Amino acid sequence: MKHITIVGGGLAGTLCALFLARRGYEVDVFESRTDVRRSPTDYGRSINLALSCRGITGLNAVNLMDEVSQIIVPMRARAIHDVDGEVKYQPFGRHDEEYINAISRTELNALLLNKAEQFSAIHLHFEKKLLSVDIHNKKLYFEARDGSAYEYSYHRLIGADGAASSIRECLKQEGLVQTEREFLSHGYKELSISKSHTAGMAREHLHLWPRDSFMLLGNPNPDDSITGSLFLANEGRDSFAELNTDSRLISFFKREFPDICKAMPNLVKEFFTNPTGHLSTVKCAPWYYRD
Repeated sequence: MKHITIVGGGLAGTLCALFLARRGYEVDVFESRTDVRRSPTDYGRSINLALSCRGITGLNAVNLMDEVSQIIVPMRARAIHDVDGEVKYQPFGRHDEEYINAISRTELNALLLNKAEQFSAIHLHFEKKLLSVDIHNKKLYFEARDGSAYEYSYHRLIGADGAASSIRECLKQEGLVQTEREFLSHGYKELSISKSHTAGMAREHLHLWPRDSFMLLGNPNPDDSITGSLFLANEGRDSFAELNTDSRLISFFKREFPDICKAMPNLVKEFFTNPTGHLSTVKCAPWYYRD
């Protein structure tokens, strides 16, 4: 039987496995993390997704949209919040049915994994950290959670292991691709907005608080709370580095986001506990080696 190995069991890796299994391939998927369906919620690690036509088309093709529709929230327009409290509304399309949808990355990943387990041709391997790739002999070397070594021979290999891809780095070290990852001067931090927010926070909208060089973005959740993402410079004025005390942080939010800061009771704890995410641009050429 035709066989494909995928490194990375996130959204791209699992969806790819589903398409390949439907085409008659045997697929092994290796993921360095624990199974997201059986691990505690990793707060602050990932901004919610905006799901539009392209994503829906892919999920429809693997018969997942019935389940997905239960956990998405329509975002029918942008709600743009000025610093003086005025809100302007901007639709995403020309017609009422043209909108995007908010969805939890973790919950979508769980649905894809559940679907993958329904295929006998898909084999999921969690807590397998890729250490190296022997491209010429088609071997992968992993480290299991207990520290033991694990060797695996592959036929064809797909790297779906994200921006910090180990597959891509191995190809680079072999001189087979040219690649670079350029980090932006801004980062992001996930912050929660409780469902006690004011009536001015329109439901089923993507909320935006754009400012001069930074922005707060809010994706709606099914329970009417909002997952906020603060995009801010890493250094300098109005930066993560500058907001290094409780008082500076609270003063900054009261000044820049006065209409929402009261609905963020866990602001201080989340800001200083949740990790700061990196933003980067990845370039790779070519994006394949042989077949």
